Amino acid sequence: MEGFHLPSIFNERIKLGIKQKDYEAFGELFKAYNIPIYPCQDEIIKYYNKENSDFVLNDSIKNGGFGTVSKLTHKGFGFPVAVKQIAYSSQDLDMGITIRDEILTLKQLNHKNIVKCFGHYEDNKNFFIFLEYHEKSIKDRYEEKSFTETECMPIVKKLLKALKYLHSGNKIDNIIHRDLKGANILLNNKNKPILIDFGLSHKYSKVQNSKFLSRDVGTEGWQAPELLKVESECGSAVDIWGVGCVIIEMLKRGSPHGNQKADYNKPPPYPENISVNLKKFLDRCLQIIPSERATIDELLNHTWITNKDEDCNDNIYKNKDCNDIHKGEDCNDKIHKDEDYNNIYTYPKQRI
Repeated sequence: MEGFHLPSIFNERIKLGIKQKDYEAFGELFKAYNIPIYPCQDEIIKYYNKENSDFVLNDSIKNGGFGTVSKLTHKGFGFPVAVKQIAYSSQDLDMGITIRDEILTLKQLNHKNIVKCFGHYEDNKNFFIFLEYHEKSIKDRYEEKSFTETECMPIVKKLLKALKYLHSGNKIDNIIHRDLKGANILLNNKNKPILIDFGLSHKYSKVQNSKFLSRDVGTEGWQAPELLKVESECGSAVDIWGVGCVIIEMLKRGSPHGNQKADYNKPPPYPENISVNLKKFLDRCLQIIPSERATIDELLNHTWITNKDEDCNDNIYKNKDCNDIHKGEDCNDKIHKDEDYNNIYTYPKQRI
């Protein structure tokens, strides 16, 4: 990307009549000429340095214990960027290390169902992390409109593929998310999940054991039982439990345990009127003993995901991305195949 500047690239696209909703369709062309699809951090930093910037600040879109998420938009092209702002004190060394670890983790990840990180900026009081923007999370969606079991299945399938990449497919370190819940899974405009918030994740190298001691991490109601035990040995199975909880959350439109206090000696109560295959799938996710939970590969080949069993009435799914009718399989179209980033979703090189 040497020698190119983001605003001029955007302006050229505008002259060509390329709209934001079409930009990914031009991904192969941009890649051929070594032009990034996404903004690089030094262009966004100009806004925070009060330099001449093509980005404008929209209203804050979310506030939480972690800080504030705001939306920056490119004035000409309209490309949105989510900015996660975290206040910290330079004297709080542990917090600074935790935030920098999260940024490093995000920059290492390269999967289309995991949030893209365009870079970061820090001053004496705040960290600003520049992220891929999507308007709604799973939680936002079910608060407006309930999910059907049919709608849940393809979302869970892609979530499992993202977790497989985290647990074993990442080229540098393997990662356990440890805080799976609807609020931490965005949905893009094609209803595909984008996993976010790696502040509580556990990272380990391929030569290390994936086990870690419990530290009561995660969110109450979604935590695996072993996370609550004193000095319990935990591993990637905590994310398998999280998958089960997310499915129940989607269908119940709230905490997996409802209004009841979580009882970690048994799984959350299942939603009513679910298919037999989904019940079996949840049974494999929500075993109390971690070693008895399913592996990700087992879940990806489960009949609820593959839809090869006659039990489910929703045998045919329509892939709106390619207008193809098929049975629970991903479209083989070049643009929509699930190989990790050997396509139009390639990261630009960061200029730091």
